[in-house]
Amino acid sequence: MKENRSLLFKMIIITTLLLLVISVGTTAHARVMSTDDVAKSVVQIAIELPDREPFRTMFRDPATGEVNLKLTMGTGMMIVTDEDEEFRYCATAWHVVDTSWGQDLPADMRFRSDEINLYILRARDDYVPVRVYQELRTSDIAILEIDPAHRLYGYVPLVFGDESAFARGDRVTAIGYPAAAETFSDLTIAQFTDSTTPQGSITRLTTVDGVPVIQTDANITGGHSGGPIINEDGIIIGMTAWGVGTQLNGFEIRDNIEYAVQAQELTNFLRSRNIPFLEADAAIDEAPEPAEEAVETVDEEPEVEPVEEEIAAPVAEQNGGQTMLFIGIGAAVLLAVILAVVLTRGKKAAPAAAVPRAATPPPPPPPSTQAKPTSAAAPVTKAKPAGLMVGIKGISGQFAGQTIEMTGNQLIIGRDPRMAQLVYPQSKDDISRKHVTIRFDEKTQKFILEDSSSNGTFLSSNEKLEPGKPYYLNPGDRFYVADSKEVFELVKG
Repeated sequence: MKENRSLLFKMIIITTLLLLVISVGTTAHARVMSTDDVAKSVVQIAIELPDREPFRTMFRDPATGEVNLKLTMGTGMMIVTDEDEEFRYCATAWHVVDTSWGQDLPADMRFRSDEINLYILRARDDYVPVRVYQELRTSDIAILEIDPAHRLYGYVPLVFGDESAFARGDRVTAIGYPAAAETFSDLTIAQFTDSTTPQGSITRLTTVDGVPVIQTDANITGGHSGGPIINEDGIIIGMTAWGVGTQLNGFEIRDNIEYAVQAQELTNFLRSRNIPFLEADAAIDEAPEPAEEAVETVDEEPEVEPVEEEIAAPVAEQNGGQTMLFIGIGAAVLLAVILAVVLTRGKKAAPAAAVPRAATPPPPPPPSTQAKPTSAAAPVTKAKPAGLMVGIKGISGQFAGQTIEMTGNQLIIGRDPRMAQLVYPQSKDDISRKHVTIRFDEKTQKFILEDSSSNGTFLSSNEKLEPGKPYYLNPGDRFYVADSKEVFELVKG
């Protein structure tokens, strides 16, 4: 009996050491890129307004009298395959560089898109001219080409993954510049600031208008638009598109629910335009391992062919991990069989499970788990009482049958996701970038409509709202925007 226990103890030690070796073999691998490295190739995108009034007065520094008409609008990602190569291209969201909203401004401020200059802001007062080289408006993608007279070098090549590089529930990080403007009224003199890296999880994988998107609960702001979403290995899996409080073609996006265009939508577009980029598999093959042990383990692995094996990235890492895992499982099973035979040789030997169960009782649940009863989450997810719901309901047209709730007693309808919460597709050009603003007055319990469009907002009586003038309506009243088919009803309760 004593000998059996001694042998059991030795077996436990051997098994523990073996499992530690398996753990190292399956988990020790180099990140493709760190978050800091990715951030080095994430830049701000800026526009320059026309050099005339009223912009000169609006953006003159009262202390120095200096006028700066360059305004940050969003984020971009530098694209190249080698840091020694010249950087020629930058990817961003189309709505970041789409300046057609200038036609919806008051007459004295109105401008054409060809009056606007685009820049990459590398550092304070270091603006590099760019132009829109290609765009894919439905997918909210734009590729910028850097002015040949301003060659850029030394950025870290970013690594792009496909749908195998992420799954629902994965932790992700967004990188971007939250100080960038979200609406025209928010524009200020551009200042260079550090990027931020909010983190969250992938909560949903879906499509919007045929475009594959990632839904995440990371706290992303409008200035992040065009910036990367990366997985825990630093691989780019998406590009931030629609931020907090926006809506895209019927998909209501509430607080802490953000959408990013999946990376393969961007990389497919780059391939179609013959723009080279660095893919995840190639980066993993070239990535140095962090320790000598890891290098030796990889060297002993059989040759991997990542192109032919249709498995989840990273390919090289996963194949090596699976081999070690199978070896470990086989060894563990063999040890278990030997252990069972040894412990059952004695006439009255205790069952194998009895010794470890008595010697190491299972620990109690950690305090953090005990301190979280199921009901604790209720205040966070609890829906508003029905009587407090205030919003609009689509009667006909693009949003027919959908009810859109107001956030903060205000709702803007338009085509620009930086301004509007209910966003029409860009192809619906009779809808202005910021078409109509709807507010709710708690005191009078009335809705207030204020038009700011080119093609008008109309009451059910066909009366056209005068731009800039507030109109007071009751719950149940209806109106339409631009087209008599785009009808909405004001709802409360």
